[in-house]
Amino acid sequence: MGRFEDKGNISRESLLSRRTLVIILGALLVLAGVGGFRYADFLLRDTAGADSPGLRAVQDEGSLIAVHVKGAVEEPGLYWLAPDSRVDDAVQAAGGALPEADLDNVNLAAFVSDGSQLYVPFAGESEDAVSGPLNIYTATEAQLEALDGIGETKARAIVEYRESHGDFASVEQLTRVDGIGDATLDKIREQICVY
Repeated sequence: MGRFEDKGNISRESLLSRRTLVIILGALLVLAGVGGFRYADFLLRDTAGADSPGLRAVQDEGSLIAVHVKGAVEEPGLYWLAPDSRVDDAVQAAGGALPEADLDNVNLAAFVSDGSQLYVPFAGESEDAVSGPLNIYTATEAQLEALDGIGETKARAIVEYRESHGDFASVEQLTRVDGIGDATLDKIREQICVY
């Protein structure tokens, strides 16, 4: 009879140990889950909100495009956006335009492309002065002539091409303009942008 009682005690202790183990494991799983959600939330709330570099760590990088936003915006920097994003989306990702931004000279409806740089001008910047990359959507012939390797003839050709074919979707499309090849584009690539 003593042996039977010992088995009963061992079974109860064993059962108690299993319950305790299950409770501890369950608590650890809950804590790990909460911690994981908090970490994902932290990544999504990175300095620029949902379209921030933190989003890149959570989503497939191949489905996003990189856009460098500069000028009169709250938080200039590099932003990861959906491929069909427009200039307005990039400006909003950068915290929105500053009150002193000159949005009349920015095509907010234009699409942005991967690797592009967007410059939002400040009000009062001279039309012919270039502060930051030159927007080839709106650049005047005089502004274009100031670029390395672009003289009067090439500047006029760029404006004429833009007027007859519409806005450029990327800086690489400048090579479609007569007289502008890869060598010329390489000289001015850092000085221009499309938006």
